Amino acid sequence: MPQFQTVLVCESTENGSDKRLLEELIQKHFLLQAGNYKIKPTGSIDDVKEFLKFGLITKSYIVSRETERVLVIIDSDKNPRQRFIEVKNCFDTKKFKVQQSISSILPHSLNKINVGIYLFPDRQNPGSLETLCLKTLKHNRLSSKLTCVEQYMACISNLDGRMTANNKSKSKFRVFMATPKPDRYVDCIIDHTDFNSAEFNSLKDFIKQAQ
Repeated sequence: MPQFQTVLVCESTENGSDKRLLEELIQKHFLLQAGNYKIKPTGSIDDVKEFLKFGLITKSYIVSRETERVLVIIDSDKNPRQRFIEVKNCFDTKKFKVQQSISSILPHSLNKINVGIYLFPDRQNPGSLETLCLKTLKHNRLSSKLTCVEQYMACISNLDGRMTANNKSKSKFRVFMATPKPDRYVDCIIDHTDFNSAEFNSLKDFIKQAQ
């Protein structure tokens, strides 16, 4: 199995939105050299933690000589600092050097695999990939469509009760992307995301550390 200098770990299926979006962002902005990195989708946050604890140390992945760094790119959900600690504690400090704090730079150890952790939406606030992507939407009738989605969300909230801010963002984003072609949900995300948006600058800067 080929080995890579950088492994990016995300919450996604093989053809899921997180993986596809990261692929597009990296390719469109030449953030990493082709052939030198691999995006590893793992599923849920529990699957991510399981993989970081046990999957990375297997021969199929790490990688102790050729892999120099691991970038974990996941949702912060309700508590960014707690999520950071949960992920940081997944790594064996004898093998890995993890960034010191939630917003610090990627470490540069010569003897260990360096680990960076990026929490959506912006390395500091609660939320998710959807929280970030709502700010990067493009559509020929964007304002009108967002108004329709807001009206739908208001109606649903009256029926089902209040939602957390994170769940509301996820729902709004998914409703926006699931119409009018629900079977092309992930493709619609790629079509309607402005990858040149300044909202991606923090994420791009994080990934470019691996160059």
